[in-house]
Amino acid sequence: LAAIRAMTAASQAATADQQQMVGLLEEQLRAFRSVFRWHQNRPDGVNAVFADAGRRAATAYAELWAEEDRGSAVVVDRLPLCRGPRRQRADEALADLATLRRVQLVEGDAAAKLQGHRLYEEDIKARLLQRGISAGGPNECDKN
Repeated sequence: LAAIRAMTAASQAATADQQQMVGLLEEQLRAFRSVFRWHQNRPDGVNAVFADAGRRAATAYAELWAEEDRGSAVVVDRLPLCRGPRRQRADEALADLATLRRVQLVEGDAAAKLQGHRLYEEDIKARLLQRGISAGGPNECDKN
C-alpha cells in the first residue's frame, strides 16, 4: 500500500510539474507573439529566442530542415539542416528562409548549408561595419 501511495504522489507531482511547464511555454509564446507581432503561431521555418531575461528583446532566425525518407511513404524524419543568423525582425528571418529554401530546392542540401554560412558571414560583416570595424579585405598593412 505504501508503494502505491508513493507512486500516486510521484505521479501527481509529475502532473503538476508538467502543467507548470505548459504554463511557462504558453507565456513564452504570448511574449514572442507580442515582440514579433505574430497574430497566430510563429511562421513555419522561423524560430525565436529571447536575448534577455526580461523577455523584451528577442531575435528570430530561419530554420531549414532536411527530410530523410525511412523507406516508407508514411515515415519521414525531419532533420535540422541549418539556421540563418539571428534577426531583429521576423520578416528578415522569413527572407533568409526563402533564400535557403530556394537554394535547397535548386541546388540541394549541401548548397543550402553553404548559403546559411554565407548569410552568417554577411550579417557579421554588416554588424562590424555598423560599429566602424573593418570586416576584412585589404588594409594599410597589405599595401606594402
